Parts: sequence; structure tokens; C-alpha cells
Amino acid sequence: MTTPHLPFALDEVEIVHPLPQTCYAYAEYADSQMQNQTSGRKFNIRILNERGNVLIAFRNLYVRPLGRPLTSSQSIVAAEWAANGQLPSLAWGAVK
Repeated sequence: MTTPHLPFALDEVEIVHPLPQTCYAYAEYADSQMQNQTSGRKFNIRILNERGNVLIAFRNLYVRPLGRPLTSSQSIVAAEWAANGQLPSLAWGAVK
């Protein structure tokens, strides 16, 4: 099972260029001491264009677990929604 995480704080966002149709995200732990904690984690995320140029940078994006873990089928459905630009409902009981 996978536990979904929600962002709850962000120290800094730098918008360098507008986003093109195709872009990529590169994420890394911002604090190696937090990467194994279950209560929350902190990431630096960069949105890149196809050439690897930074378009947007998120520094110290804090996330924490959202309640109960998802089953593998719920994770697949959530990933499909995200790929289609949809936000999943937080009522995971409705996802089969």
C-alpha cells in the first residue's frame, strides 16, 4: 500500500519562465534527516523544459501523509487522474 502525501507549506517558489506544453519535474529531498520520517518530508522540486532548463523552482516543499494508505488499485486510479490533469477526490472510499 502507498500513503498519499499532501503539500502543506512552501518556503519559496521562483518562477523563471512560463511552462511549455511538455515539461518535466525533478525532485530531491531538501533535508536528508527528514527523508525517513513518517510525519512529514521536505523536497526541492524543479520544473524543467525538454532541454533541462529550470522553469520553476520550489524550495522546501513540505508534505505530510494523508490519513490511511491507498491500495495499489487506488494508487493506479490516482496516477491516471493526475496524468489527465484531474484532482482526485479525498473520499477514497469511492475509488474501486
